[in-house]
Amino acid sequence: MNISPLIIEAEDKLKYNRPWLRSYNKKTPANLVYPKKTIYEMLASSASENGNIVALEFMGTKTKFKDLISQVDYCARALVEMGVTENDAVTICMPNTPHAVIMFYAVNKVGAIANMIHPLSAPKEIEFYMKHVNSKFILIGDFSFMNFQKVQEHLDVEKVIVAKISDFLGKRMTMGFWALEGRKIPKVRFNDNKFLISWKKFIEIGKKSHKVIKTKMKPADGAVVLYTGGTTGIQKGVLLSNDNFNALVVQCLAHLNDERLGKIK
Repeated sequence: MNISPLIIEAEDKLKYNRPWLRSYNKKTPANLVYPKKTIYEMLASSASENGNIVALEFMGTKTKFKDLISQVDYCARALVEMGVTENDAVTICMPNTPHAVIMFYAVNKVGAIANMIHPLSAPKEIEFYMKHVNSKFILIGDFSFMNFQKVQEHLDVEKVIVAKISDFLGKRMTMGFWALEGRKIPKVRFNDNKFLISWKKFIEIGKKSHKVIKTKMKPADGAVVLYTGGTTGIQKGVLLSNDNFNALVVQCLAHLNDERLGKIK
């Protein structure tokens, strides 16, 4: 009988100190336990639990978790073959396409930093973003490649991976995309240029590689650089940790009352 008032008092105090809890639905927990994993390890865990569930859907093309993790692993091996090491910064200049997702997790697997920039960045912005983190590697869409070319002589870049939207489209969708938008995109001339490589050839390198990847990256370590809008001056690069991103995943699942929350360890 004496315990009940103490519980009520504690709950009232909790709501007073954290008023946002009043906006939560009844199933959303007030406190969460976050897993001690890297971003890649979180994906690998999800893939092992949900292998046959669709992880990505892009313009009608669906990718299951088991296929996504395989693509990420190929991409990670290709990065290592290309010379990417721990703490290197790999720039990702892409919209929300499978290339971007795969590269994002692959960069994390090798212990490098994902330098995320807007795909419509102006040439000088690309130069600024890459110099800011001393990035020598970049994944960029063919539609943005011309902007990169305008400043590439000012950058110390070792490899450019060029992606096409059609890389992840079926034949019919590829034809439709080419008829409407694709034909407007200037063609990238690879020739025998070792500086440039297409996404498909890049992934093939990873498929043929037998590299065993081990890193010292920890959950609290920096993993991703995002940029501010620059409304009060020059844009600033913000380094976020593995924990930052994993916390977002856990919080979203909690607010959605997703049953997968209980499976995260």
